[in-house]
Amino acid sequence: MKYFKDPEREAVFAYEADGSQDAFIKPELVPITEAEAMALTQNAPAANKADAIRAKLIDIDAKSMRPARAVALAVIARQTPDPADAQALTELENEAIALRAELATLQ
Repeated sequence: MKYFKDPEREAVFAYEADGSQDAFIKPELVPITEAEAMALTQNAPAANKADAIRAKLIDIDAKSMRPARAVALAVIARQTPDPADAQALTELENEAIALRAELATLQ
């Protein structure tokens, strides 16, 4: 992961290290280390923690795209989807559910 912070709000954002999400990195964001990101989110007020959770949810959505596409194409072709893709989607959705529940407590 690549980590950035918004210097105005001290919000933390995480993006894939492979560059696949670089188009979403705003120019005003400042690169930080993973340790800095974790420290900022663990000690952050609720608003910053909520921003970090939202960033993670965006990351989960991005990670879900490939397996979701593979499952959809298999269904369209009347084939059995790869169990690894189904498992990946299930795990990502479970993580997203937990994050949404945590986000609800911060609002």
